[in-house]
Amino acid sequence: KARIAAKRQVSKTALVQTEKYKSLLEARKDPNTIENYNGLVGMVNFDIGEYGQAVEHFKLSNQENPYTLYHHGLAQSEVGNKESAKDLLTKAANWNEDSYNFAFSGC
Repeated sequence: KARIAAKRQVSKTALVQTEKYKSLLEARKDPNTIENYNGLVGMVNFDIGEYGQAVEHFKLSNQENPYTLYHHGLAQSEVGNKESAKDLLTKAANWNEDSYNFAFSGC
């Protein structure tokens, strides 16, 4: 629901949905779920044009996900961090594993 709202540019709804997701995940106390939460919030912020916030959340997300790396690189570029963007986009493009995430990263 959060990504759909973000794609429709309904940022308040999107961010409320991410907080609902976070409350569900906190009960699990699993570090992977927190990475997933940060990846989601990064994507929502990316979709609504809040690139600085996206970068901060992408930094805390799964760094072994080429889809996340790709969007993190794009967000870094948008905030003017060209070298970091290049590194992240290169890592995503050179990902050497067939996966669902790689297929959708656009690399």
